[in-house]
Amino acid sequence: MYERSYGINYQAGMDIKDIAKEVRKMLKAEMPDFKFAVRIERFAGGQSLNIGIKEVPAGFRFVRENPKDFERDYRPMVWTEELRDAQEKARAIGLRFNYDGSEIQFDYFDVNYYCHAFVEFQSPAYEAQREQEQAFMKVAA
Repeated sequence: MYERSYGINYQAGMDIKDIAKEVRKMLKAEMPDFKFAVRIERFAGGQSLNIGIKEVPAGFRFVRENPKDFERDYRPMVWTEELRDAQEKARAIGLRFNYDGSEIQFDYFDVNYYCHAFVEFQSPAYEAQREQEQAFMKVAA
């Protein structure tokens, strides 16, 4: 019906649970300084593979250097390019076992699974950086 694109490691009939195991191994091999949480979710009409970045290497910056980003808690965090690149790389690894035959123009979605990569804010490195930036703001004021 529609032309499908296949990930480089796609195997027909492979269960999402097995895919998650393989993705964990690949993430560990290709991004060894990061820690990830790889979870699956099954729901009516599909399944998803969710990759959470839990920890980053020492010295890795979560947010831009501008401390004014921390002035108010309701302001959204501004991620660094390095963090966005890490997030995209993790998602690309997660998509290696996927296929996509979707036709968005006709609102037709046909994928093996949906893949999401995100940052988990409970990281100790993130909290330490946030406290450091807030202390800087108090001193600067």
